[in-house]
Amino acid sequence: ININNAKSLTIDADNVGGQVSNASGTLNLGAGTLGVNVTGAGNTNIIGDVLSNNLIENAITITGNYALTIGASNVGGAVTNNAGTLNLLAGTLNNNVIGANGTTYIKGDVTSNNLISNSIVIVDTNSLSISADNVGGTVSNNAGILNLGAGTLSYAISGNGSTVTTGDVITNAVNLGNVVTNTGNTLTLMGDNTTGVLSKEITGGNVTVDGIINSSALINALIDINSGKSLTIDAGNIGDIVTNSGDLYLTSGTLGVNVTGEGSTTIQGVVTNGATIDNIVIISSGSLTSTVDSLTKAITNNAVFYASGTLDKAISGTGTTKVNSTLTLRDGASIAGTLDLNQGTAIMNGDGVITEYVVNELIGGGNIQIDINYGTTVTADSITSTTSSGIVTIDSIIETGTRPETFEVRILNGGSATLAITEALRNSFYDM
Repeated sequence: ININNAKSLTIDADNVGGQVSNASGTLNLGAGTLGVNVTGAGNTNIIGDVLSNNLIENAITITGNYALTIGASNVGGAVTNNAGTLNLLAGTLNNNVIGANGTTYIKGDVTSNNLISNSIVIVDTNSLSISADNVGGTVSNNAGILNLGAGTLSYAISGNGSTVTTGDVITNAVNLGNVVTNTGNTLTLMGDNTTGVLSKEITGGNVTVDGIINSSALINALIDINSGKSLTIDAGNIGDIVTNSGDLYLTSGTLGVNVTGEGSTTIQGVVTNGATIDNIVIISSGSLTSTVDSLTKAITNNAVFYASGTLDKAISGTGTTKVNSTLTLRDGASIAGTLDLNQGTAIMNGDGVITEYVVNELIGGGNIQIDINYGTTVTADSITSTTSSGIVTIDSIIETGTRPETFEVRILNGGSATLAITEALRNSFYDM
């Protein structure tokens, strides 16, 4: 069948019995199965539900709400689908699909080298391989695989299927509605308080935070937070090292990986630290349980800090630092808020060197180990405190020089603190 210039043929697909050469005319295909090729630079209009087992080399327009079912490799011209259905069977799509309100269903393993500007539905366990730039509509993927190549993803993915990034992809976090496997590439998350919400797990590769990202899901990838950007996340949902030049907000959980960089880590819930945080640390609400040694930079505590290890720097802020079993104070240690002995032991240096420590308020019951130097004048470690309360028990003394027959240990500052001494330490004096 030859369709001449500017002429048209209207025919059901079942009735096309020979190859169609349509150089510049119009073929209007009604319902049925097309079993021959349509070649040429003309136009084919789908005016019924058509199944094509062969090549359509024309520009294709799906009219109304009709459907065209065709192998992706047999689409030989651009497709306009404004309100109908394009069912793509397995193959490679090398032409654009456009249309504001049409839908393209993926019903085989399809590779698209071109734009699909329809709503896209991946049916069952089938797959679509396409660059992020070429996704021109929302993607519904309930059980299949979306292989996403490099580019910028501007539309949302939904469903219980999986997305595999095969190149560097940039997108608003809210667009990632599938579980994502990032195969060694960089996935850049953008967005604000609305578009920066991440709800599905990301595994592998590198994740760059370049927006205001709030994640309720696991990110099991190397994470880079750009300057001026932020990530809010449960500490237990961080699966790999974080390089933070911005702000990391931890809402709860246990941190098991290191955080590095020049940014700040803010505690906003009940958090336990089992790694090294090489950031400024701000405890704004909730509590942080951590060794001080693993917090390498400045600490501001405006809530509760359960501290252990060795403190050799200032803790600023108005919060309470609670001794978590044992806390050793070294030169340079000070606490602007409250030190609660919390039934633990505060070791004041423990090296025989006399040191003075500044604590705004000392409370709680617990033990203190102090250094005493028996010289012409007896000197000892001391804590300068504005107010104090509770019971301070001295349980051990590191002594320098010859112990005199009598000496005095006192609480010199104001408050209602009571000084006590352990029985074992008292007995050691009786044995002189």
